[in-house]
Amino acid sequence: MSQPKQLNPPSQPALPEPAPAQSPRELARQLGLKRTTGEAYYRRSLQAYETGDFENALADVSEAIYYDVNHAEYYATRGFYFLADNKKDEAKLDFNYAIQLKRREWIAHFGLGVLAFNEANYQEALAHFEDALRFGHGRGHERRAELWFYRAVAHHILGDDAQAGAEIDKAIAYFDDNDKRQKDARAWKKEIVKDLPQASSKPAKKARGNKKAAESPRENLRDLAEAAKNAPLESASAADKKP
Repeated sequence: MSQPKQLNPPSQPALPEPAPAQSPRELARQLGLKRTTGEAYYRRSLQAYETGDFENALADVSEAIYYDVNHAEYYATRGFYFLADNKKDEAKLDFNYAIQLKRREWIAHFGLGVLAFNEANYQEALAHFEDALRFGHGRGHERRAELWFYRAVAHHILGDDAQAGAEIDKAIAYFDDNDKRQKDARAWKKEIVKDLPQASSKPAKKARGNKKAAESPRENLRDLAEAAKNAPLESASAADKKP
């Protein structure tokens, strides 16, 4: 008489057979292939973004994440794609997760600064922009004009026109001459300079002057909010690897 077949209890699903043991060399080869594939998708997503193809840019950077799930820059870049598409909640999630993976991920700090700026949380925005500047220093990101542009306007709205004046000059200098945002930055400089004498002699009137300055170039403020969409997202490390 044959023995009854042993069955797993209902609450205990059958486990799959363990995969054959792999040598460290084989594991390293597979991990290397995954990272290389992820980087290829990432580069392609940047190219799609630069041509305005947000749908494929988002799809490709998500594929890059699939192949390299712990790469902070991929999440930060996808956050910018979401931000450009006005999907703020998704953008914030990706920015925060990028920082969780890598605290010094400057793109994520910059993105959180843009979100805070657009919500009129200017002190919080400046803190993130400061981190972006600190963590990106030495990699060329300290010359990113839109970073200085955001900082200058935030300082101006908060009443620090001396700091705003110094930073708007950097934004103007770092924007290309054919970049529309350089003209916008010059318009903001006029507003900032106009308030500088009041800052030194009549501090009590400062708040009124700042309110007027913040409201008067409103269309330029909208253009400033577009900086995230127009700014190139390619990192220094990705640029260095271009053939």
